[in-house]
Amino acid sequence: MIKDFSQNPIARGVIALAHKINDAIGEAHGERYKFDLKPRHNGTFKTKNLRGEPMEVRINAIVPSEEIFTISQELVRQADEPFAAREVFEEDTSFHPGSREVGFDVLSETGEASLVAITDEEPAIGTGNVRLDRNFQPVCKIAQAVSITRDEIQYMELRQDRGLSPLVDLMTEKLNVAKKNIDRVHDRLIWKGAEIKGVAGGRILGVADFMSTNPAEYGGNAASRGKVETVANGGGGQPEWSTKTSDEIIADLAKGFAYINRNNTYKATHFVLPPSILTGRLAFKRTSDVDSTPLIEWIQRAARLALGNELKIVASNAMEKGTIDGTTRPVNLFADTAFMLLDSKKQYQAIATIEPLVMLAPEVNKFGTITQVMQMKTSGIMVKHPSTMYAGVKIA
Repeated sequence: MIKDFSQNPIARGVIALAHKINDAIGEAHGERYKFDLKPRHNGTFKTKNLRGEPMEVRINAIVPSEEIFTISQELVRQADEPFAAREVFEEDTSFHPGSREVGFDVLSETGEASLVAITDEEPAIGTGNVRLDRNFQPVCKIAQAVSITRDEIQYMELRQDRGLSPLVDLMTEKLNVAKKNIDRVHDRLIWKGAEIKGVAGGRILGVADFMSTNPAEYGGNAASRGKVETVANGGGGQPEWSTKTSDEIIADLAKGFAYINRNNTYKATHFVLPPSILTGRLAFKRTSDVDSTPLIEWIQRAARLALGNELKIVASNAMEKGTIDGTTRPVNLFADTAFMLLDSKKQYQAIATIEPLVMLAPEVNKFGTITQVMQMKTSGIMVKHPSTMYAGVKIA
């Protein structure tokens, strides 16, 4: 685009002033010191644009718009929402990519040894046994298509050729968005589960499906669910963490550690909590009036001493109540803001990745539009030991 200043009164005034200054230079120092302001070469002069390429401009008449402004070479992008499920759970990629269902075998032990007297008679003793059960979960695809038209490609080439745009591979940018959208759905699937479109009874279970407030489900040696409870500091009230002292927050966490380690079998490896709680309640809250140690550091140190392993702290929007600003994530994992403690070793629960993210062969139609499909195959999360998980709700 070219802007015409030939009829602009300000531009004409500047030109007239330049001629007056030039005349004054001639009177004071002689004609040979004057600038040559006469148009040459049909009223144009040659110069270079911002990229150093030659260009021709009419004197005192037009100025190319690209000489009036410049474009930052840093492309502005949206801030990405972190998808934390992969930070919490390991992946199991041992499945065949053609699988329609995947599963795992669970070995259950029964019986107890007998303590008997030494006699000549054969004593009655208990019998030990094992039982093998198999659990299945359906496989689904998470896919997204992106397209770029021939006109879009030409337009981006034009902008870059004129130096009016950062170097952008538009198809790559669209594929990056598709990958992020797939990751978002996958993250939500792991936490909440989902129904597969077009498949009757084709629900893929998520973490939420393995949590319960019923003691009959989360108690005992063979619990079928993890424990969910509303955390409280005793008495008649159940205040949020915003009004609790550090000691009261520690007491809430101690309930979770005690549940996971109740049989001296599991040990909490991950502490998952909302970003708002991490920064607003724990990271910038000191342990006590006489101890300036951040509460989050104290929790990690105590867990390391008690359990003998490092407690990894992960911030996840999945623990927040409601929809997170700037996203379309319908969280409500536990209906209320919550934290989770869990032993997330691969043998206890793992993300079932049937086929990692792939790009299928692109298609080009008769108009030159290129369409590319990205997809992955997954079975969500396979929870083998549900009672390794604990959630405390209504903390905010």
